[in-house]
Amino acid sequence: MNSSDWMHPAPGALPENPPERSGHRNRRHVLKAGLVTGAALWSGAVRAQGNAPDMVLHGGTVHSGGTTHRVHEAVAIRDGRVMAVGDNRRLLDMAGSATRRVDLAGKAVIPGFIDAHPHMDGVGAKLLAFNWGEIRSVADVLGVVTREVSRLERGAWLVLPPFIGPPRFYGYPDALAEKRWPNRADLDRVAPDNPVYIEPHYLAAPGVAIANSAALRGGQLPPAGQDPDGTITVRDERGEPTGVFMDYNYPRLVPLRGWPRRTPFFPRIPSPPAGELKEQAVRTGMGAFARAGITGIYEGHGMEDSTIAVLQKLRTTGELTLRAYCPLAFPFSAYGDSQAADNVIERARRTAGGNGLGDDLLTLGGLGFSFDSAAGAGAALMVEPYRRPQGGMWRGAQLTSDANLRRALVTAAAAGLRLQVQCSGRAAIETTLGIFESIHQQSSIRDRRFAIEHCQFPTRDQMRRAHAMGVVPTTASTFLWVYGQTYLAAFGPDLSAEAIPFRSWFDSGLPIANSTDGEPYDPYLAFWIMLARKEGFGGRTLGTAEQVTREQALRAYTLNGAIASFRETVTGSLEPGKHADLVVLSQDIMTVEQDRIPDTRALATLLAGRPVHDTGVFG
Repeated sequence: MNSSDWMHPAPGALPENPPERSGHRNRRHVLKAGLVTGAALWSGAVRAQGNAPDMVLHGGTVHSGGTTHRVHEAVAIRDGRVMAVGDNRRLLDMAGSATRRVDLAGKAVIPGFIDAHPHMDGVGAKLLAFNWGEIRSVADVLGVVTREVSRLERGAWLVLPPFIGPPRFYGYPDALAEKRWPNRADLDRVAPDNPVYIEPHYLAAPGVAIANSAALRGGQLPPAGQDPDGTITVRDERGEPTGVFMDYNYPRLVPLRGWPRRTPFFPRIPSPPAGELKEQAVRTGMGAFARAGITGIYEGHGMEDSTIAVLQKLRTTGELTLRAYCPLAFPFSAYGDSQAADNVIERARRTAGGNGLGDDLLTLGGLGFSFDSAAGAGAALMVEPYRRPQGGMWRGAQLTSDANLRRALVTAAAAGLRLQVQCSGRAAIETTLGIFESIHQQSSIRDRRFAIEHCQFPTRDQMRRAHAMGVVPTTASTFLWVYGQTYLAAFGPDLSAEAIPFRSWFDSGLPIANSTDGEPYDPYLAFWIMLARKEGFGGRTLGTAEQVTREQALRAYTLNGAIASFRETVTGSLEPGKHADLVVLSQDIMTVEQDRIPDTRALATLLAGRPVHDTGVFG
């Protein structure tokens, strides 16, 4: 099977989805049969019957994407679908009296981006979060804390996000004028009566949290010398906490879900109404994605119920401005609790069974599992030992035992659910594929598109085995940019050069789908990283052998994301019969000088032919 088979499956290779579950394929065949696409058929008589396009975008450079990328001058749209792509004269000749003609004035058009792991709600939360501005010194930090405390009642908590994000955090605290972190004594001077807690970045190695004395008095810190593994309470010469905490495995100081965050060390941190905050975050993230040119998401990691509830509300009210394929999240707590696991699986069977339940806009599909920890924090589960961020050697961390993972996956597969597993390191990928193979031996999963997510360090043999089972891989080019410094320090230059191997995935014939993990979510930066493979702290190139062409990068970020969502017959490229999900660009990312690609912006974004973002292209 070659990569094009994913777009044009042979009979029996990828069977039709049941209409009651996901009618994408069946609807496309009906639609395509009724479309008139040949220029010779577009006569005045046909137009008189009302078959003229609703809109023609012309005078531009239209990149079709797909497995056979082609460049056109114009695209015609009718009823939210691509009617035809081709040259200006032919498509303008199709226009009727009511057809809207939009002159692109030379601008480029591409299919809408599909992010295969975006954490859109998390992106929205970050955009809504407090903005520190430019912080260059401890004094700058104290100035901000002074201002914010002045707005609070005495005794009220002040919880602030990190004041520096990736990849710049590798340069701190040396980048501060004082070349040290702020501490409790600093914060006490400006906030003696209010608990202050500055959160760590949750995937930094280490993440650094800072608290003042008022926060420490309400904390539950471990005794001196008894810090949990991977967590350091920095203490002074008298053994007293300085207010600076370092977390190398991130769950203890920053829980995995929910914001603002209660933590085991600081359980009294207040949380606002979760539902209200979640809806604001989803709406904010969705708006940002529209402005970026992202028209689809596939959240293989799994979504929380609260996020899904907001998306369902937006779908009902007609406000959803992208296509979302949403596995349900399998909670960590259920791994060791067979009854809880069975309950989760039964609920998913009823609401997200088969290839997914829903429509072309919103689908719930299967369960999303997490197995090992993050390579970006130097904690991916590998076969060979590597350097641990806090010193020493290890093989990484896993979130549950092999046996617990196997039971959960086998039970979910038997219930007819699609499986999506986050497995970053080589050993985690091996374990996951081994379980998939045992399921496959009992009943073929060839058409079910089980997914492996992140998978930064696969072997060629693992790719071959994934291909044999029809497993869909997703990864994130942005990991190279954001966490490349950690990769180099933990795994060394040779293994780092093999990380996130887009070229090898393409060579294997698998439809590798790109994503960002929401950090940063900018698709133009993520597109460029697939070509340049640069890490963002020192600008070093990680593995030129894994660089891809622009056509491959576009496919990984559009069509292959649609494949991961069982939607390749209705979106992911600009071909007749597909939804007109497209982006008008400020510059042509397929031809502009490579290092200028991150400067690109979306001038307009169309979902099913309707602008969901427009800077003036459509009036």
